[in-house]
Amino acid sequence: MRSQLVSYRTLDRFLRDAVRGLLTPILYFDTNVFLDIIENRDRDSVELYNYSWQHQWQCVTSIFAKVETLEVKQIHRFKREKQNIGWSNKRIKRELHKRDLPPRILGGISRSLVARLKSRCQGFKQYSCLVEDGWVKAEEVKRKTNLTDKDSIHLAEALAIACDLFVTRDEFLLSVARKYIWAQRPDSVVGILKSVGA
Repeated sequence: MRSQLVSYRTLDRFLRDAVRGLLTPILYFDTNVFLDIIENRDRDSVELYNYSWQHQWQCVTSIFAKVETLEVKQIHRFKREKQNIGWSNKRIKRELHKRDLPPRILGGISRSLVARLKSRCQGFKQYSCLVEDGWVKAEEVKRKTNLTDKDSIHLAEALAIACDLFVTRDEFLLSVARKYIWAQRPDSVVGILKSVGA
């Protein structure tokens, strides 16, 4: 599969045609932007997602983003629980890999995430999952770059499903991703959309 963007010289022109309804872009949202949307914590991420959803653009992230989101929520809860009983930040960090949250709390975190996904993320058409070629691409990305395992997987997933635009707030990931795919921060995409008449 090839991205629609390959026939365009600039992202501005591509998005202008998308705004005009001449094509339907596929946007891959990295975990930090996915969390922005779920938590309603970054105006530009939410605005880009809402615009994309309202115009029936394809919003994609990885099933792995859901896993990472659960991880973030569990870590946050663990830290809060341990701070409440007087643990130092140093001890919390040292014990983080041995979290002891009970099933009741884990279930609550999971149910909360499912509820937020239903209320705030209806526009996600796809939660991608790598198949063999994608894992080969993730290995290649990891071998050739200094990206983390997680970021290598996200970039490989975006490439495997021929996304047109990779959206993240991670500056290092952006710098590497741009060698493979169009990649921008949410605020940059929102700025381009406004400049082309959205």
